[in-house]
Formats: sequence, structure tokens, C-alpha cells
Amino acid sequence: MAIAADRHSDLFIDGHLVAGGADPGEVMQRLAHQLTNRLLHAPSSALRQAALDGDVELLRAAERIYRSDDEPGPAT
Repeated sequence: MAIAADRHSDLFIDGHLVAGGADPGEVMQRLAHQLTNRLLHAPSSALRQAALDGDVELLRAAERIYRSDDEPGPAT
């Protein structure tokens, strides 16, 4: 629920920025950057901790999830 509350707050603030004369394109870039950071923070932290802990299973799962379609998979 924290993300939803933060999103509402960000939209409220950004709406006021646009209403106050800020460049809408810059406001949208700021909002996109904040949202991207918020969405990637937890998975990035979990992967960082998995690397430190030697959690190979989680790291391999992440590799399968994030591998692009044109990249070959690891040899099994």
C-alpha cells in the first residue's frame, strides 16, 4: 500500500508543478524516474543480498526472468 500512497502523493505534487507552470515533459520525466526507482528498489536489493549470501538459486531465477529473448540461456 505504501507504493499506492506514494504514487498518489507524487501525482498530487506533480499536478501542482504543472499547474504552477513547470514544463509538463520534465514533470513526466521526473515522475517516470521516481516510479522506476520505486519499482526496481526491492528486486535490486533482494538480488544484491542474494549475491552476498551466495543464493545461486535466486540469482539463476532472476537471470531467467530478465534475460532478453535474443540472449542464449546458460548451458545446462
